[in-house]
Amino acid sequence: MRALSLKILPLCLLLALLFPLGAFAASGSGDFLTPAQFELFNKANELFEKEDYRGIVALLHDQVEQNDKPHPYGCIMYGVAYLRLDNAKKAKEVFSKGLKNSPDYAALHLNLGVAHLQAEEYEPAGDCFIKAASLEPQSSSAPLYTYSAAQCYYFARKYPKSLETVKKVLAHSSVKPDWVNLAAVNCMQLNKWSEAEQ
Repeated sequence: MRALSLKILPLCLLLALLFPLGAFAASGSGDFLTPAQFELFNKANELFEKEDYRGIVALLHDQVEQNDKPHPYGCIMYGVAYLRLDNAKKAKEVFSKGLKNSPDYAALHLNLGVAHLQAEEYEPAGDCFIKAASLEPQSSSAPLYTYSAAQCYYFARKYPKSLETVKKVLAHSSVKPDWVNLAAVNCMQLNKWSEAEQ
């Protein structure tokens, strides 16, 4: 069952890294980019394309570290750069700082979840994915966030919580075989054999 974890992290990192710049500027958070921020974040995007994560950290340091209210997109780019440098602890600090100013910014919760996941802190990761899904319930990604949370709870050995969570995505119109498998495995862990057979 450890193979499930191999599906979570790359997918969540992919989601975390592929949000286009414009999506954050117009995400409904009210945090619009100034021309200077837009230019700064475009430079950071160019560094992402070159996989220059240390360059991103240097470029965005003042924007995030020296600013009481850094733009959430700056926090995401800065934090993801730390994730790519295998520094989940610093990434969690950065995403948490962003959430103090933008608590309803789903992408910050998602990325904080990825940082917890990278640190193998499965239950907090799941909680972050649930929060991201709850902030964007109409998003086509919400079921994926919820399923990722259920996987995290499973690895945290929180089988009742994992089962309850995966049941939410089983009610979705486009059920995936992995979702059904996770529900069945949770049922087996909880000795709910008849439910597992369904």
